[in-house]
Amino acid sequence: MALRINTNAHSVQTTEAKPTGLFAVFLLEMKNAAMNSPLNLLFQFHNKIPNSASIVPQSIHEENRNHFPMKEILIIFYVIFQLAACNEAASNAPESAAPTSSSQSQLPPAENKALQMVATALAGEATGLISQDGKVLEMTIFNSATMEQEADLLPLYSSNAAWVFYKNLENDKPSYEKLVVNAQLRDTTIGREYTLRELAIVKSRLPTFEAAGKMLVAGDYQGLYDLFDPAIMGAMKVEGVQQYCTQIEPQYGKAISFEFRGFAFNKTSSGKDFLSLAGPVRRQTKDTALDIAIDLSKPDIKGSVNALKFDY
Repeated sequence: MALRINTNAHSVQTTEAKPTGLFAVFLLEMKNAAMNSPLNLLFQFHNKIPNSASIVPQSIHEENRNHFPMKEILIIFYVIFQLAACNEAASNAPESAAPTSSSQSQLPPAENKALQMVATALAGEATGLISQDGKVLEMTIFNSATMEQEADLLPLYSSNAAWVFYKNLENDKPSYEKLVVNAQLRDTTIGREYTLRELAIVKSRLPTFEAAGKMLVAGDYQGLYDLFDPAIMGAMKVEGVQQYCTQIEPQYGKAISFEFRGFAFNKTSSGKDFLSLAGPVRRQTKDTALDIAIDLSKPDIKGSVNALKFDY
């Protein structure tokens, strides 16, 4: 449920009727971009991604039960002997290289340390390599209980992996310009790309998310109201923000703490750039999400937020 504000007529329209006072401030021009945004799908737990069916080919050959001439029997014994020798040699050979943990990854020490933090954050393992031209660092995350159990949040966790790597990287001048995050699940591997420039923008805008989370926990609705762009607020007052934030408390409880978990960049049909920052909110009864959309054309924290939601 969301409540939208028409920026032209300053009229209020409910997109899912009934409880009044629900507040989610969205530019009308963001509608299409928001519906297709990865973060718009992050918290839809009722739409679980089905596991792809594993296709195990079954043998279609039947054993030939005819009697063989002696010559063919000797040939068969010779082949069996050769196979046995090969198997013995294979058993004595070193095991083939399986994906190694991040501590064994062939990366410089600074990158390897950051990659270990990614593996820890996602309760899994990770490997990494830098492309031959030095412009791309590619990491693969596997055996992650977090990603396997919540595959529908994969866009969130992939961006989280890029962020955890970036914020823990003790290298001020890396040669690479892009991070590729490969999320390896049991049935598939999905890759996503993030530039260091994008991650720098996330870092610069993260204080806005932190401010919104702290104000939500403290019940500072005037402070939350001041974060929004006045041009889209219309007739909405502080009381509207308070009503939206508190009307779910009987079911979910008051907000206790919050955590930044991931991000996504969006562009409207008119070419305006927005950054969505999201993460879980711990509540007294049942946790929710906190997802805010920031207008990147607004340099300050106050007046830069165009949307806030925490419904699942």
